Amino acid sequence: MVAVKTLLSKAKALNKKRQYQQVVDELTDALLEHHRDADLYAAKAEAFYRLNDRKQTEKLVEKALLLNPEQPRALHFMGNLEADNKRYEAAIGYYNKAIALDPAFELPYIGLGSIYEEQKKYPQAIDNYNKAIALNPNFDFAYSNLGNIYEAFNESGKATEYYRKAIKLNPRNEDAYNGLGIIYYNNGQNDKAEKQYKKALEINPQHVYVHNNLGLVYQNKNEFKKAVDCFTKAIEINPNYANAFNNRALMYKATKDYAKAKLDYEQFIALKKDADDYYVSIANAEIAELQKLIADAGYSRIVELVVNIKKLLLFTDGNISHYTSFSAAKILILSADSKFRLSEGAFLNDTSEGRELFTYLDFDTAASKKQLALSVLFNQKPFIGSFVAASKYNDLTLWRMYGKEEKEEAKGCAITINPLLLLEAIKKQLMPSGQSSIGPKDNETFSFYKVAYRAQNGQFILPGVQETDVQTLNSYMEALREKVKEVLSKESTTAENRQNILLRLNEIAYLFKTDEYQHEQELRLVLDGIGFEKKVEQGAIMPRVYIELLNIRPLIQKITIGPKVERADEWAAAFYYSLDKDGLRPEICISHLPYK
Repeated sequence: MVAVKTLLSKAKALNKKRQYQQVVDELTDALLEHHRDADLYAAKAEAFYRLNDRKQTEKLVEKALLLNPEQPRALHFMGNLEADNKRYEAAIGYYNKAIALDPAFELPYIGLGSIYEEQKKYPQAIDNYNKAIALNPNFDFAYSNLGNIYEAFNESGKATEYYRKAIKLNPRNEDAYNGLGIIYYNNGQNDKAEKQYKKALEINPQHVYVHNNLGLVYQNKNEFKKAVDCFTKAIEINPNYANAFNNRALMYKATKDYAKAKLDYEQFIALKKDADDYYVSIANAEIAELQKLIADAGYSRIVELVVNIKKLLLFTDGNISHYTSFSAAKILILSADSKFRLSEGAFLNDTSEGRELFTYLDFDTAASKKQLALSVLFNQKPFIGSFVAASKYNDLTLWRMYGKEEKEEAKGCAITINPLLLLEAIKKQLMPSGQSSIGPKDNETFSFYKVAYRAQNGQFILPGVQETDVQTLNSYMEALREKVKEVLSKESTTAENRQNILLRLNEIAYLFKTDEYQHEQELRLVLDGIGFEKKVEQGAIMPRVYIELLNIRPLIQKITIGPKVERADEWAAAFYYSLDKDGLRPEICISHLPYK
């Protein structure tokens, strides 16, 4: 008979090497002889937990605690089971009891740290991970978990340091490879991310989150079949993993398998069980859209062209500047409570905004009398933000057009920000905790776009863009005009069909202007407003509808005060010291352009 102490020592060594199935096999035989030993049941429970078999884990933990209610390892893994089911109070109770029984046992500190990390109580999480390291300086899990926290803080350098420390201590730490993969993915280094994820899967082929994350890499690389396979594998491992259904739905939609996409969105919603969740709102909107795509081939083609046009107009190159009145700039820069606003399309200052596309498409003329009844349904428009490339932060024409105060030109301010940081901050604000494994690059919901300008000959101009892309844009536009005309002219097309088409065209309507504005080289942020409270500004003659994004002070790279702003030096000092006290130090400039 092999001594229990020897068996436990071997099981611990095998668990450390991630050889969990061997632990299960050896302890199954050992428990035939030592069937009254709580420690062996707890060790076997650990192996099953690592193999993602929660049912067997629970059975073995209960057996261990029946034999010995004060078995620390069994208490720890019971805490893990409670935490997995988000019963955090019960889990914390088990962890604390395990620590009280064995203060040198490091695993419960990891459990406590994980709960606090999930609850975004990061100081408590870091404290518990460091306690685990103090007890066991070679505890690689603690280092990889610290890496996860610093990755959440966007401190990729420090996160990478902890992940590499974990891997050095244990080259088979799949979570550390997964963490490195996430950092590479977020930096757009898809090939490097893929390599790290594959290393993690070599160690643990059942790591559900890694399969999902690898799918996101293939999604970014437009390798949709591989992406679907990864999301499917994640679902096979854990049929209750909601995010994988959402991500697979995106791929099915991208490949026009609309029926499957609809089923996956429905399953995602059923698993989330939270009507207020941002992604549930998106999924419900997608289901309604998919029903239209399935029912109407003409509408489907129009949507396809709109998506292609948006992709072609995407802006991904450098910082951006926003011209605004000085009174608005003062609020945005000096107030820590202020939030950047976007107005609904109907409330832009220029009433001609959004009309050039419909003029080009001859939209109303193409409609039949059946569609243009005595009244038409209200059709909501997107929320619009206007910007220019950062290189035009101090431009005479833009001071005249947009840098106004009480209709007086050049008395405004230009605020330069990093668009990627802005979009990331907006997404994090909308996404509940734990949703980072839903692809942040799933579509063009959060993107900046270049504005195209229509010349007198009817062709569209894209300043500074390769001629081949300009030609592609014009071919898309011609195809869109023909398809819209074809669909609207059909007697079978109803007023509701027309409204559906109008809603999708509104997604790009504010990306087109006449060529008299082409010198502006404008950029647009276009949001559908899902997830934001739609506010109505009271007190004005015409109430303005808007959404609030977030406070942009931490994102400001440069402030340029207009050439006709009075006492500009004093305002520059006020801006500087207001931001400096919060550790924010953007470049502050005063325009000296000769403005008449």
